[in-house]
Amino acid sequence: MLSNMAVVDIDNKSEPTSENNPPPYQNPQLDFNGGWKDLGFTIVFGIHIIVVIVVGLVLGIPIVIPYIKQVSSEKPLLLSPDFDVKPFVYSLSGAAAVGGLLSFLTIFALQLCAGHFIKCSFFMLIIMYSLTTVTLFFVEPLLCIIPGLLILFMLIYISCTRKRIAFAEAHLQAGCASLRSRPSLVLIALIVLIIEFMWFIFWCLMVVGVIRALNIDLTTNKVSMTNNPTESATIYGLNAKTTPITLSYWMREETKAPRMNSYSMDEQSQYMNTSPNSLSNPEQENSGFIYKIVVFFLLLSWYWGAITFGNIINFVTACTVGDWWFSNDDCRLYGMSNSIKRAFTTNLGTICFGSLFQAIIKTLRFFTGDGRRKNIIVCIIDCILLIIEKLIGYLNDWAFTFAALTGEGFVQASRSFIKLFEKRGWTAIINDSIIGTTLMFINIGIGLISAVAGGSFIYLTMVQSSKPFFAIIC
Repeated sequence: MLSNMAVVDIDNKSEPTSENNPPPYQNPQLDFNGGWKDLGFTIVFGIHIIVVIVVGLVLGIPIVIPYIKQVSSEKPLLLSPDFDVKPFVYSLSGAAAVGGLLSFLTIFALQLCAGHFIKCSFFMLIIMYSLTTVTLFFVEPLLCIIPGLLILFMLIYISCTRKRIAFAEAHLQAGCASLRSRPSLVLIALIVLIIEFMWFIFWCLMVVGVIRALNIDLTTNKVSMTNNPTESATIYGLNAKTTPITLSYWMREETKAPRMNSYSMDEQSQYMNTSPNSLSNPEQENSGFIYKIVVFFLLLSWYWGAITFGNIINFVTACTVGDWWFSNDDCRLYGMSNSIKRAFTTNLGTICFGSLFQAIIKTLRFFTGDGRRKNIIVCIIDCILLIIEKLIGYLNDWAFTFAALTGEGFVQASRSFIKLFEKRGWTAIINDSIIGTTLMFINIGIGLISAVAGGSFIYLTMVQSSKPFFAIIC
């Protein structure tokens, strides 16, 4: 046995040749000692969070508290004596419990037979396209061409990617195994979800305060130019000083035209404390531009915070899974506590940097949402923005993964992904497509089963009541 062994003389001073080294995209360099990455974006995001909280507390709460007191003092809306809210609460709780249990069991099922799930998802797609073809045949036979072509392309896609199913199956199994070994990730996700909900509350308070401070008229989507700056305009008989702002009305621009057209010019002037001639004032026209600027930054604030908190979960998940791909010496860098620390400190700027691009595109798409039904140019712009949004989202997913595994900043991590994409681009796209389709059908199935469970509970508890209509709807 000893005679078959070879003695290798290693010279510690000799430099390794490039022929023996793996390509850079297969052997990324770890950079965990370089300090804070993208520090400028960390500072800006921190200031942004502080401003939103302070403005919400200073300007928003003084508006909301009087309204809550006013509502609580009024006579509450009385429902039917036979109506009981408990079945709805129990059904929602039951649906959530069923969904959570199914999600937990799905992790074990995917680890055992991920390949069968992948094949089943392809089979379900073909069934959906076939049913659509049959349905359209009875409505308009010519429309059957579209789903027919989709079925043809799907069959070609399956024939070309069938050899990749085993690779995608291995990735799904490895991902499920890593999640099973890190159950605390679920708790971290719930905590960040609570933080995101708190962010939504403070953002809403800030929006209410900003609308009041800038005297924005929600009926015309303009900044009201009243003669007395201390006196706000009355909107349809409701004084803005005492009436809260309804965000859902303000966020939907498409409702403003029918509402405004239902009143004559004199009636609008009466309800808004202005004269008919003052509505054509150049200042009133310029106020529409100011309104759009304010809405842009308010939406950008919301999207940036929400997307950043969501990407923090992705970063922590990718970081904790890193010990599967690196040696035991580096596993300590990917522990749960260290991953959370990096996500909220040294690599927070990286996450904020990438999330800002997504937030800008989503904000721009908000302004093209209604116009795409009226103008072909706006529709084309919206499609271009949608494509850019998808590309940036795909790039960010990989960039955050590289940043979590290597400690790089956003720019360096994006370059690493591009180098990997140049070598294995189609492999990554096909693998993501196969896994994404499988998980989509799993989510749909879990959602349908949870909805049926919740609706069945309401039906069983309310079918004997005098209001079976609610049970049928549920």
